[in-house]
Amino acid sequence: MGRVDTLILTDARAGDAELFIGPEPSHLAATAQELLDLGVQQPWSAPADEALTRAALGTGAEVRFVTGGVEQSPDEGVGALLRYAV
Repeated sequence: MGRVDTLILTDARAGDAELFIGPEPSHLAATAQELLDLGVQQPWSAPADEALTRAALGTGAEVRFVTGGVEQSPDEGVGALLRYAV
């Protein structure tokens, strides 16, 4: 949907998390079935950091890496500033 203006990745994120991607940068989902339901013919599994960064940059968002002593870290080390509310 291209809602993210700035993706925030902290050093508190899990390094082994995976997401699913399709051929377009905006094709991003937690499960392969979600992408299949959207018409993506071949979803691929990818490390979450890479998939999120690809989606952010591919939709014109900025990416910020925050390290060291973040007291109020986003859940699971990933957060975003949105362009607009849903």
